[in-house]
Amino acid sequence: EYANSFRVRLRETEPLHLQALVDFADRAWRHDITEAEIYELKKLYTAFRETGTGHESACRLLLTRILSSPNFLFKIENQKLGVAATAVSNQELAIRLSYFLWSSLPDEVLRSAARQGLITESEAVLSQTHRLLAEGRSRRMAIEFACQWLHVRDFDKNDTKNEKLFPEFVDLRSAMYEETVLFFEDLFKNNGSVLDIIAA
Repeated sequence: EYANSFRVRLRETEPLHLQALVDFADRAWRHDITEAEIYELKKLYTAFRETGTGHESACRLLLTRILSSPNFLFKIENQKLGVAATAVSNQELAIRLSYFLWSSLPDEVLRSAARQGLITESEAVLSQTHRLLAEGRSRRMAIEFACQWLHVRDFDKNDTKNEKLFPEFVDLRSAMYEETVLFFEDLFKNNGSVLDIIAA
């Protein structure tokens, strides 16, 4: 009896799982998903099921489709034909800002501001920049940009030093790397000068 009711419940929740994948695509593709895109995803899921694929496997295949889409793999921007410069849309600006400061997709606050056209003015962009930097995710920028630029990325895992000549290095390497990350994180958050890098 419990097994049957569980199977019934699984069948009843299948549409919720499918909707969760559509919602995921909306975030992963970094734009408001269109009705045509929703239709295509649901049509693909139905095609999987019609060939005898189970619900869980069909969901996995649909997730693979979402993550292999150019919408996920590339930050696609619309541009006009010709050589004239094309203005960046609100959505594109939100994506640029988020990936620059967080190395990740925009959060719902930034997406909502872009949707409402609230990041067209310099003051609004500055306000969003301060908000993004205030959150802990700005650490990613210190790692992705600064540590790569200085060629010290993953220095905390460096095991190439001669332990006999430098026995204290093993205990210090993580702290040395963290110092670099924290320095740049502080520089970004507090609008430091490039001269601070030279002085450091």
